[in-house]
Amino acid sequence: VVLDEAQKIKNSRSNISNKCKLIKKNRGWLMTGTPIENRIEDLCSLFDFLKFTLINRDMSKSEIHSIIKYYFLRRTKAQVLKELPPIIEQTIKLKLTLEQESEYYNIINSHKNDYNDKIKSSLLLKVITKLKQVCNFDKITNASSKLDTLTLLLNDIVANNKKVIIFSQYVECLAYIKVNISSTIECYDYTGAMSVKNKDNNLKSFKNSPRSSALLLSLLAGGVGLNIQEADYVIMFDRWWNPALEKQAINRAHRFGRELPLHVFYFLVENSIEDHILNI
Repeated sequence: VVLDEAQKIKNSRSNISNKCKLIKKNRGWLMTGTPIENRIEDLCSLFDFLKFTLINRDMSKSEIHSIIKYYFLRRTKAQVLKELPPIIEQTIKLKLTLEQESEYYNIINSHKNDYNDKIKSSLLLKVITKLKQVCNFDKITNASSKLDTLTLLLNDIVANNKKVIIFSQYVECLAYIKVNISSTIECYDYTGAMSVKNKDNNLKSFKNSPRSSALLLSLLAGGVGLNIQEADYVIMFDRWWNPALEKQAINRAHRFGRELPLHVFYFLVENSIEDHILNI
């Protein structure tokens, strides 16, 4: 039994993890770019599929290394594809517009009586999500320092007839971006809510378009299983908590067959929740 994208069974309590581990097999193989995404339990869950109770979270790092080395084959992209062009990364630091800043602090102040030792995690997550979303754009005025910067970048991309992938974790944000840039560049969607047929059609159209074009990808829908080496630029419109997932998403474009360097831009709003995410 061979499992590709094996990080899908990292949660030992999930349905997919338990069902995969019930499959009868003579031999098992796991393939993944991220055997550990968050915690050592991720790796333990993967190895439960291969050899149950081989390792556990109470072991030291050196103990785990000494045990798994007989079962673990690691090859980096640089070893396999020595001629693959580099990834050129740049973080673009931005400030909130006045409209965004006003709404940002409205959100914080509207919950000021809730901030205490007993604050519910669900409420805290709701506040954090609102703050992250307003860093992208203000829903009341549509103001966005990120969109202003994106528009400037797209002018250069279109002038050079290049292709760009724009990642966001919010489908609503992708829709906002599309409305505001579709007059500048040809746009195609790729989100989890779309049918497989529509996803495939949009992906083919993006790849085969003779003109400069943008693929608007939701991070979780487009983070695995795609080869999009036709893109010259990747823009991370907002920041995810897990850098491994961000890297995996970027690697959709950094694949075999690429001939030119891949330019990656990270948008980061200073003095905001995005700063805290980056520090974590």
